[in-house]
Amino acid sequence: MAKKLSINLNGKYQTIKTINENYIQNEIYFTEYLTPEILSKIPLVMPNLTSYELLEDRLVLRTPIVSGDSVYEHSDISPSTRIDVINKYLKTINKFSGLPIFLQINLMRLENFYLAKGELIHRGVLIVEDCKFNYPFTNKHLLRAISFFALKIIHGDPALINFETYFKNLDDDKKSIEEIIEDIKNIYIRDLFKEKKFTTKIIKSKPRLKLKNLNFTFLFSIILFVFFLVSSVFLIIKANNNNISEIPIVKIEEKMENSSYILIDRSFSSKENSLITYKEWNLYENDKLIRTETGDIFVLLPLEDKKYRVTLRVKDSDGAWSNELTRNYELEDVKSKDQLNNFNLSGSRFNNDIFKEGAVSIDMNASSKNFYIKEEYLSTNVTVAFYLKSTEGQTVNVIVSGYPETNEKTKMAKSIQLRKDEWQKVTLNIEGPNIYKIKVQTEYAEGNVYLDKLSLSSSNE
Repeated sequence: MAKKLSINLNGKYQTIKTINENYIQNEIYFTEYLTPEILSKIPLVMPNLTSYELLEDRLVLRTPIVSGDSVYEHSDISPSTRIDVINKYLKTINKFSGLPIFLQINLMRLENFYLAKGELIHRGVLIVEDCKFNYPFTNKHLLRAISFFALKIIHGDPALINFETYFKNLDDDKKSIEEIIEDIKNIYIRDLFKEKKFTTKIIKSKPRLKLKNLNFTFLFSIILFVFFLVSSVFLIIKANNNNISEIPIVKIEEKMENSSYILIDRSFSSKENSLITYKEWNLYENDKLIRTETGDIFVLLPLEDKKYRVTLRVKDSDGAWSNELTRNYELEDVKSKDQLNNFNLSGSRFNNDIFKEGAVSIDMNASSKNFYIKEEYLSTNVTVAFYLKSTEGQTVNVIVSGYPETNEKTKMAKSIQLRKDEWQKVTLNIEGPNIYKIKVQTEYAEGNVYLDKLSLSSSNE
């Protein structure tokens, strides 16, 4: 039976995995800053969350993949809609207030929000890889992020000049998000119900100049129109002059996971107060376009000996496109060279420097000395075989557990005497009704232990 490959984005603090075309799994590992107490609060405030698990060493979040447009793509929205978007943004990020401030700022990042069918939604993914945990974040950083978001939504709308003035001066270190929400209400009500002034007596007098029939309102409108016309021409000329130097800078970070290339967008805008709002990845196979994506990450899994070309271009919040960056790959079929690619592994951490066969091995030390194997064809009698290698000569206890659908799990343990830096084969048998998952554990005292050349066989006998 064919097996489905799992593509992981592994990092120091977390692993992000696409489960299928509809869902993402986000695993955040415990650290000095990301403690179980802190991570247990995240599911309570995370928008767009499907399910979660708090395991021994990490928090596992599962969220649907969000499809929509950046709010900056919609320049034709009305002033009331702009205020509605800001209100929904404030109400969403207000729920994050129970988390440490570095997680709040990470969750409220602009690229986490999309506009889908007129609704502002959060993609529900927490990225902790780029957190600068030692940076002394304060409430001013949080207010600065809120101000930047709101000013981008307002986008110079003349009907929202009072809101624009408010967010430009949002620098009170003691102001909370709840207070900002109340301030927005007060500004809206004040603008909606403007005080009208009346006079009880009209004093008539003869004008000294012959301007009796002159319409001052019309004259002021003409002057204002000419002013805006001249300003617009000046901005257009300036934009044309700076168009070349102020286009976004497109950049790709490349990672290799097993036989797959993971391309991560690291593009940025060259203009102040401008963000990347749209990304366009194209994959060409022998110069034929076969795939287009718009996410932050693009995965290239070569299946045949063909020429591949990946291109990326991005657009910023001002509508400027970057140049197109191209990466070329001429790859052979390396999918079968590493047997670890054939299994659906959970909790495993890979090492691509020390391995027996293929391109990677499993670093048992980095994976908390255990990982899980889930396979569709497992049955009542399962044989697990693999090779172990230790950086120190020592005895390693190997425990393989089988998880049946109904009864308690069954275990098989074995002590293996490993020589330093030599691979040794290990084989264990597990029996139980309808086994659907295998757990492999190692217990040892020194150094690191690596596992490779994993194989499974199963039968009903």
